[in-house]
Amino acid sequence: MVHGQFSGTSKPFEAEDVVGRGISRSGVGREGVSGGTGVPYALPPADPMPASPSSAPSPGTPPSGAPFASAVLVAAGRSTRMGGATRKPAILLAGRSVLERTLDAFRAAGTVAQIVVVVHADDLDDWRARLADDIVLVAGGAERTDSVRAGVNVTTSEVVLVHDAARCLVRPERLDQVAQAARADGAALLAVPVRDTLHRASEGRAVEVVEREDLWAAQTPQAFRTDLLRSHLERAATETWTPTDDAALHERYASPVTLVSGDPDNLKLTTPADVALFEALLAARGNEA
Repeated sequence: MVHGQFSGTSKPFEAEDVVGRGISRSGVGREGVSGGTGVPYALPPADPMPASPSSAPSPGTPPSGAPFASAVLVAAGRSTRMGGATRKPAILLAGRSVLERTLDAFRAAGTVAQIVVVVHADDLDDWRARLADDIVLVAGGAERTDSVRAGVNVTTSEVVLVHDAARCLVRPERLDQVAQAARADGAALLAVPVRDTLHRASEGRAVEVVEREDLWAAQTPQAFRTDLLRSHLERAATETWTPTDDAALHERYASPVTLVSGDPDNLKLTTPADVALFEALLAARGNEA
């Protein structure tokens, strides 16, 4: 899903960390994105920043105090596009499973106090035998939203991070940044500015270019104050609405969502061809073991 950038005069995206802040609640633009004056701004990796319009700590700031977030790792899909008998969470990348590599990142995050993993019901016993006792395991539902709801309902923290377990290259510092932003603003998501030229198509033909200036490609995790997300999920169930993106719930039922700049390599394992790419990226990080 692609979310619109906040309107206003944006600065170049030169620094690694960029966050959408100071969102006006006075008006909502197209696709549920604020029409106010909030502008993403660049942050140096270490130097202290002046106070921003948001009350959230500046991204890049190490978390302080006790962990305050639960993570819900969604790993209950059927993995049909992988084309094999092994579902994505169990696929090995350089000798370790996708799910285990994702768990590594969340265990390393300073803000995460609890990890809930939602798996396919047929795999529940297998993962119970493979994972440590500190992991809460839950069986998923028929739709992704059902699986998210099942996981969120057993969380115990102030903030919840919902993450596609197949995005096993996410960095721990990004988890802390999005958790801090959601704690301050109610909801936040990792995203990257769209770089490619986009065309609207009709009947197999490109008919017009879609301006990309205000477009962001959503990643996960997407984070929320837990009480808000629970309310959104129950309302969506009442309306039989099943969005594929959790931030869409907050955009529809509450307000615009704070953007936290993600990394281009926070990719989702989707097809067999992705395995070699992911192993190459892991090797480049020096994380083969």
